[in-house]
Formats: sequence, C-alpha cells, structure tokens
Amino acid sequence: PGLLEWVSSYLETLQTAKRSPHTLKAYRLDLHAVCTHLGELRERPPANLTVGDISIRAMRSAFASFAAERQPASVRRAWSVWNNFCNFLVSEGVSEGNPMASIAQPKKPQHTPKSFSPSAIHQLVQTVTVEAQRPAESSREWPQRDLALIATLLLTGIRSDELIRLDVGSILGGAGTPVLRVLGKG
Repeated sequence: PGLLEWVSSYLETLQTAKRSPHTLKAYRLDLHAVCTHLGELRERPPANLTVGDISIRAMRSAFASFAAERQPASVRRAWSVWNNFCNFLVSEGVSEGNPMASIAQPKKPQHTPKSFSPSAIHQLVQTVTVEAQRPAESSREWPQRDLALIATLLLTGIRSDELIRLDVGSILGGAGTPVLRVLGKG
C-alpha cells in the first residue's frame, strides 16, 4: 500500500478509538498537508508516495515547508500527529523507526499565570478571615481550614495539586522554625 493508504488505516484506527470527528478531520488535514509537501520534495503526487519516502531529511524539509505557513501551535499538533502516525507504522511492521524524534518542533510558550491584584488578595483574605471567625453551620464546614489553605497558597506560592498532597507530616522542624515539605514538580 501507498503512504496515503497507511494514513487512511491510521485514521480508521483512531476512529475505532472513538476520537471526535473534529479531531479526526484536523489529523487528516495535517497528515495530507505534510504528504503534499513530501510529494513536492519527492517530485511526485502524494498518491504515489510510499512509506519508504519517509526519512529524517525528507520529513525535516516537508515540515519546514509546512511550518512556513502555519502558527506554532498548529505545527506542534501536526508534529504530534506525525509522531503518532510514524509510531503506528513501526507497530504495523512497515517502518523500522520513527524519524520524528529528529524533527524540531516549535517550543511551547511559557505560560505565566496572572497574579492577583493587591486589592483582590486583600478582599479574599478579609472574606475568609471573617468566615473563619464565625461558628461552622455544619460538620462539613471548616472555615479555619479554608483560611489556612488560602494563607498557605498566598504565602508559599505552591501549586494547588501540591497543596492537596500536604498533610500534618509535611510540617517539619520545631515550633519556632517550621518548614513545609512540598512534593511536586522538580
């Protein structure tokens, strides 16, 4: 079978895995677009391409052409689709390796979370402090705990998933110099 037949087989596999129609359409477009660039490079139509036409050098050139006219997020998605497609070809026994590890992809932009304004922090602390001073209306309410959670988040800057993992054993040291041991990302 030709390369496009393997693309169809791969997409059928994804359909069986119940991927959304929109996802499948995006994957199909990415696979065919890079095949078009690969065909131009190999000087033949995409319908005449074979798995043997996939090489590191050819894929690097095809992806460079593909990336020239697209946003970084689209190139990252296409890279991922092709990486999975090449892994599929390896698992089917028609390719000896996946060339995508040698193909550069755009870096993800660093996402810096927005910080709270001083007035928003003041309002949050004020609200939680007032709530912590009133008696709980049910056994499920624990306003003092809420105050401790908000204070810990604001004062340490730890992530919410790191906070959730904390327990009493996470507090190290004596009463005068307590240290909070946090397990999380690096």
